Amino acid sequence: MFAFLAAYLVLDFSAIFLSGYPQHIDKWLEDKWVLSALIVPLALVRDRRIGERSLYLMMVGGLGAAALAIMQNAVGWDPLRGQFLEYHSGGFMALGTFNHHLTYGGAALVAALLALARFPFGSRRIDILRAVFCIVLSAVGLYVSFARSALVGYAFGALTLVFLAPPRWRWKALGVLTAGGLLLLLIVPGMAIRLLYIFQGGSAGEGPRLLLWKSAFNIVKHNLWFGVGQSNWGEAFLTYGAPGRYLSIAHPHCDLLSVAVDGGILTLLAFIALWGYIIYTMGHFFRDQYEVITRCQPSAGDSENHRAGSQLPRVDCGSDIVLKSGLSVVIGILFAGLFQNYQTDAEVANMLWFTVGTAFAVMNIIKRRAAASA
Repeated sequence: MFAFLAAYLVLDFSAIFLSGYPQHIDKWLEDKWVLSALIVPLALVRDRRIGERSLYLMMVGGLGAAALAIMQNAVGWDPLRGQFLEYHSGGFMALGTFNHHLTYGGAALVAALLALARFPFGSRRIDILRAVFCIVLSAVGLYVSFARSALVGYAFGALTLVFLAPPRWRWKALGVLTAGGLLLLLIVPGMAIRLLYIFQGGSAGEGPRLLLWKSAFNIVKHNLWFGVGQSNWGEAFLTYGAPGRYLSIAHPHCDLLSVAVDGGILTLLAFIALWGYIIYTMGHFFRDQYEVITRCQPSAGDSENHRAGSQLPRVDCGSDIVLKSGLSVVIGILFAGLFQNYQTDAEVANMLWFTVGTAFAVMNIIKRRAAASA
């Protein structure tokens, strides 16, 4: 992973000097500091249970934000800032603990997928009820953010988890998720109308987003190899921006286009290769993990799952949860990022990279223990 990450960072950093636009090294460093969230779990997670609990605590924080967001949506008031919330199509856009509904939507997306990845198929009823409570609370919290891009990401992340579920549960899980989504459309005021805007043209629908994408394509077309460098979107937009009415011109509203604008086509290819490698590695390891785990010796905390003379069970020390969380969060953010900038939103990017780092840390632990017991 680090080779792909280094290639992306080197190309993106080089574009600062090769693009011919003003050089903003400080802005580049400010944008990339979120990668420290990848290093922390890789350096500190030394036990599979610690990795699972780390993601559990991040989910619990998301549940607290979701409870606050649901209250905000119901009353239209943010008690943290003492202000009224934006009213849209019959409902209030919740902010949770953040200052923008899209930032909250991205964070809520990660928390909701972490909750969904913990569903204990075939476990005790109390465990299932606890999981359902967390899933429903986090999903409703995400819904009231009114972040359509985050909902798209949740749909694809949830489909990933359905695919990773035990075969006999897959159709049931898909049916429950579909029914739950339709129910939320009916009971959350304004969300159905907002989703219908996707199919509406002009300034009230997706017209402004399409104009942003057209502007980004124009910028990339005229700065194909090295882009315009970090934080020069605004200056390039003055020259290459498509004429029309915009709601915001802060960024292209697409992670892929933002990478291409900043670093050019080579940086974009490196970015795609990085995430392709991450998805392939986690997916391939998940497929093979049961065989690997059964060759490992139990740690001191595994006693309740281990009987003398037997192999470890299929789901060991939360590694199954961590890997499912990593895959679903990555795929969810990547799909959501097709319609919004989430990887340049520090709060969301921190959660994303921490989840990835935790998944890779757990994979490394399992590999080392498998090699030691071989």
